[in-house]
Formats: sequence, C-alpha cells, structure tokens
Amino acid sequence: MRATRTSISSLVIALVVATGSAALPFEASQAVAPSPIGSGKTHRDTFCPNDGMVLQPRSAFPNTKIGQVNYNLQSSKMEKAILCLVNWDRRYVRVNPLVTPKLLGRPGRPAPARGLGGAAYDHATAAAQLRWWGTVAQYPSCTPRKDDPGTILNEGTLCDPHINPVTDSTPQERAEAAGFGKGCARSAMAENVYTAYGDASKVTPLAAFTWWLRSDGHRANIRDPRFETMHVKVVLGSADPASGAATPAATFVQMFGMCQR
Repeated sequence: MRATRTSISSLVIALVVATGSAALPFEASQAVAPSPIGSGKTHRDTFCPNDGMVLQPRSAFPNTKIGQVNYNLQSSKMEKAILCLVNWDRRYVRVNPLVTPKLLGRPGRPAPARGLGGAAYDHATAAAQLRWWGTVAQYPSCTPRKDDPGTILNEGTLCDPHINPVTDSTPQERAEAAGFGKGCARSAMAENVYTAYGDASKVTPLAAFTWWLRSDGHRANIRDPRFETMHVKVVLGSADPASGAATPAATFVQMFGMCQR
C-alpha cells in the first residue's frame, strides 16, 4: 500500500496580538488555587505544575553537576506543563488526550529517530539564533506570509515563522528529516510557534498556551482529534528581530503528530 501523508500548520505568529482577554474556556471548572512561592521555588503556577516557569540561563544555576541537571530539566518541565494545559482543554472539548513519548535507545541497536521533539528543538534553536519572526523589511531573505483578505493586516509584510530562511525547510520537511512518519501508512502533523521577551509573565508555558488558545489557527491544532502526540521545545532568546538583548526571552515550538500503521 502506498503511504499517504498529510500536513497542516498554523501560520499565525506572536507578532499579531490575540484579541480579547476572556477567560480560558476551562477556567471556571478546572481552575485551582495558585501554588505558593517559597522553599526554593521562584515562580507561581496557576493550573498545572510549572506553568508559570521562566526559562533561566546556565548562569542562574550552581556550577555543579546538580546545577547542570536542573538547568537541562527546565525545558522538559515546561513541556510537561504545556501538555497538562493542552489536555485540560482537550478534555473540555471531549477530545482524546495527547502524550509526549520518550525515545529510548537500546544497547546494540541504532539510536532512535529524533522525531517531532528533535524537529521542534532544531526549529526553536534556529529561530532564536536567526531571529526572523518579524517583518520582511527586518529580514529581507525570509519567506513572506500569504496575505489573508479576511483580516485588516497585510500579512505579506510579515515573515513566515514556519519556514527557515536559511534552509527553506517547512514543518513537514523538518519532521520527516527527523524521522517522523517512517513506517506510517498515514500521518499528519502540525506546528505552533510563540516567542516573547521583556516581561516574565509573557515567557511562561501558560502565556504561550493562552496565546495559542485565543488564536483560531493555533487552537484548531490544539483541539484536532486526529493528533495523538505532542512535543514542545523551549529555548532561551526571542525569535523577534526587535527584541535585541532584552531579557527574559524565550521561543516555543509545539509540534503535534498522528501515525496510523
């Protein structure tokens, strides 16, 4: 049987301010009391563990093995926070929950494919380094977004955050290069992105998730019943060329996947 693959991606970026400040749809029934700050904890969580976490540089941790471990664990904790938030919303709309599978190698066997997690990390890293998620005037070599006649914005003046301006790779191409879709009779994937800087309240997992949920394209990806898995990678630095050296700053890439064998 010939393998068939489909791809969808949201082309809305964080340069466009989501309208309204209405409560998230699950807040009334699912909200819990914010966790206290103390006992070494420096952030306040609202709905899920570590949803108020701000990614810290290596210099914020002791120069010890434990310090290195805790530094490395930050992105994993933030990924779990977003998975928790996503699954709360999917339960609210009665859609199957997602999982974030861990790829474990076995002695004597080839290393497992990096998959969507690897593709998300590579794109987030490239975005924070190249910083093209702005306007075409700011980054002339980027791929312009397609204009949407249904909005008052001229999207053609904005760079497409999903297409790397150096490699010209798309979310589908990056996912396949990282091994996603191999062995699948049918597969689908989607990518959401978010970047922010300068305000600690805007660079948390909850801030990214809230922005996605209030954007039609991103919310459709989050609630798509086809998807089974989700990966999120968070890196230091903003992908916005206007950010300069402002801190704190973070870039989030969220990828969803489905594989039918």
